[in-house]
Amino acid sequence: TGFIVVSLVGLLINSFIIVIAANLITPYLEFSVNADTIKNVAKVFATGFSLIWNFVGYKLLVFKK
Repeated sequence: TGFIVVSLVGLLINSFIIVIAANLITPYLEFSVNADTIKNVAKVFATGFSLIWNFVGYKLLVFKK
């Protein structure tokens, strides 16, 4: 169950960051930066944060010794 919980939280973190960037940040920066660029940068940040979460979660909760 730990594996499923860590994976689902990682998925939620990833999705949350992308939704926040797409809906809240894009309208304010749309005049200076292309909206697709903002979404791609958000995907990179979301991937990084979820990667860190997954690594720490798996190390401490799933594959602990």
